[in-house]
Amino acid sequence: MSKVKFPLLVKRGLAVVKIYRTPEKKRIKGRSKSVSYDSYTVVYTFGGKRVRQRFSALDEARAEAEKAALAVTSGSMDTRLLNPDQVREYCAAIESLDGLSVDLTSAITEYVQAKRAAGEAHLVQVAQFHKRYAGDKIVRTKVPVLVDALVQQKRDEGAGDYHINDLSTRLKKFKEAFTGYIDEITTEQIDHWLKGLGLEPRTQNNYRATVVQLFNYAKTNAKALAHWLPHAADSVIRVKEPTKETEIYTPAEMQKILNGLSGEMRLCAAIRAFSGIRNEELFKLSWEELDLKEGWIKLKRATTKLRARRVIPITENLKAWIGDSAKTTGKVQDYSSAKTMSAAIAAAIGGTGVPMKRNALRNCYTSYRLGVLGDTAKVAEETGNSPQVIREEYLELVTPEKGREWFSIFPQVK
Repeated sequence: MSKVKFPLLVKRGLAVVKIYRTPEKKRIKGRSKSVSYDSYTVVYTFGGKRVRQRFSALDEARAEAEKAALAVTSGSMDTRLLNPDQVREYCAAIESLDGLSVDLTSAITEYVQAKRAAGEAHLVQVAQFHKRYAGDKIVRTKVPVLVDALVQQKRDEGAGDYHINDLSTRLKKFKEAFTGYIDEITTEQIDHWLKGLGLEPRTQNNYRATVVQLFNYAKTNAKALAHWLPHAADSVIRVKEPTKETEIYTPAEMQKILNGLSGEMRLCAAIRAFSGIRNEELFKLSWEELDLKEGWIKLKRATTKLRARRVIPITENLKAWIGDSAKTTGKVQDYSSAKTMSAAIAAAIGGTGVPMKRNALRNCYTSYRLGVLGDTAKVAEETGNSPQVIREEYLELVTPEKGREWFSIFPQVK
C-alpha cells in the first residue's frame, strides 16, 4: 500500500480543502514518556475566514473535507461565517444569475477566463460585437469540397468554357496541395505554394487571384470562414510584374506569314490578325457568326470570354483571305482544343521563317486598328478590352499610315 502524502487536497469546483497530519502527544499517568496519537486537521477558507477541524481518524477527516468542499462549492456553507457585507454581495450575485441556468462558481470561472482573454476591453462590448458580427455559425469545410462547389456554381451561372477550364485547372493544383480545412490555411502557406509553382510573375498573380476567388466563395457563400475577418489569401502579396512591350508583326512580316501558310491554318491566322478575336474565341467560332454579306463577325455570348456579345467589322482584306473557305454552318476550325489550335498556329508561323511573338496576332489588330481609327473606346468595344488597357498598351504604337498598310494586306494574285 502506497504511503499517503500530506497535505491531502480535496477539490470540488473552485473549492479546495486540505487535510494535514497533525499527531498529538499526551502524557499518561504513571508513565514517564508521552504517547503519540494520530490526528488529522481539515483546513479551508470560507467568507474570508479560516476554518480548522481536528479528527482522530483519516477516514473521518476525508468525509468532512468532502462535505466542506461540496458545501463551499454549492454556496450552502453556514452564512454565519460571512460578515454582513459579504452576505449581501453573495445574495446579489445569486440573484443576478436568475434565469441563466448557471451556478455562481461556473459564472465566476467563465468571467475570469473571459476577462483574461479580453484584456482591457469591456466584456459587454466584446459580447455585443460577437453577437453582431460573429452570429453566423462557421461550417468548417475542406478545400476539395469548396473547389468543386465553386466550379459547379460557375457552371450553373452559365460561365464560359474558357473561364471554367481556367478556374478548374488552377484550383485543381491548389486542392491537391491543400486537402484539409480551409480555415487552417495560413497566408505563409499560400505564398510558399505559389512560389513553388515556378511560374512567371503574371501567371503567379493569376493563380493568386483564383485562390482569392476561392476564399471569397468560402467566406460569403459557403460560410466556411468568418465573414467579419480578412481571410488568409487577402494578405498574399502580388509579385511585381516586369514591364513588357507589346509585340506586333510588321505588315511585311504578316504578308510573309500568310503567304507561307495554306488551308485552315492560313484561315485561322488571317481571322485572328484582321479581327483581333482571342484564341479561345476563334476555337468556338462558328460560320453562322460570320455575316460576310453584311460584313460583320457577330460573336455570341457563349463564344466570348466575357460572356457579352461583340460585333467586329469584316474588313475587305479579311473577306479576301476567307475567300472560298467560307461555309454556312459548323465550326470554323476542326482542332480538339484551343490549346492544340494555338500550338499549331505558333508552329506554323515559326515554319515561315518569321519569329513567333506572344499574342501578336491579337495585338496587331488592336494596334493597327487604333492607328486607323484613333478611337480607344471603339477599339475596346471591338476587342472586348477596357479603354484603359487600350490606352496603356496600344496607344501610339503605330502610325495611321502603318495602320492602313496593315489592312491592305491581301492575298497575292498568282
